[in-house]
Amino acid sequence: MRLAVIADIHANLEALSAVQSHLDGQHADQVVCLGDVIGYNASPAECVAHLMHKKVPTIRGNHERMILGKIGGDVRQETMDAIEFTQELLTVEQMKWIESLPDHRIHMQEYLLVHGSPRDPDEYLTTPDKLKTALAKMRTTFGGLEICFFGHTHSPVVFSKDELVEKIHEDRQVLLKRRHLYMVNPGSVGQPRDGCNKASYVILDTSDYALHFFRVPYDVDGAKRRIKEAGLADKIAARLTFGK
Repeated sequence: MRLAVIADIHANLEALSAVQSHLDGQHADQVVCLGDVIGYNASPAECVAHLMHKKVPTIRGNHERMILGKIGGDVRQETMDAIEFTQELLTVEQMKWIESLPDHRIHMQEYLLVHGSPRDPDEYLTTPDKLKTALAKMRTTFGGLEICFFGHTHSPVVFSKDELVEKIHEDRQVLLKRRHLYMVNPGSVGQPRDGCNKASYVILDTSDYALHFFRVPYDVDGAKRRIKEAGLADKIAARLTFGK
């Protein structure tokens, strides 16, 4: 079985289209999404429509919770501007789809899907200590599951009790060990932040029990042009250039 995992599309249609084209040649049996389909970039309705049409099992990210009014407080202005922009574009049907999404999902009774972490849907797992704590939470609360897929940080990573793989800037295979627990971030489709501006996703192949990470080039200039035409913040466009 080949399970493709995508995350943090962030309304970047150019990146999503490139990833979909790449996926079409990978013979994935299923695709799942870890949330933040919307936010930041300029094509939220098109990206939501794509996942709805493909019937991709999806969970909420913090940007979905923001648009539903479930997150407030200290949010950067450019983020709120993008949320307000998104609210104007999504249809009633698309909003209902977002409302229907869970905050986490146990997929196929084997894999835990979260946006932030098993402890908190908005937690950023940015350090080995945080990853270690999240792994312990997975063990105690979701016993029997061996892999937790998470997003939110926009950086691909593989973490277990004796392994940390990061800085995955090119296509890469990571072999897994049976009966080990793993935290796996596929990276971001639409707004990478790991110093590489290529879209990122991963396929878990159970035949060789390996993770196959892919970095996919896309039309960055086209995505930046859409951001400018939408009147969104220049700094959002700049992040796409440098992948930071």
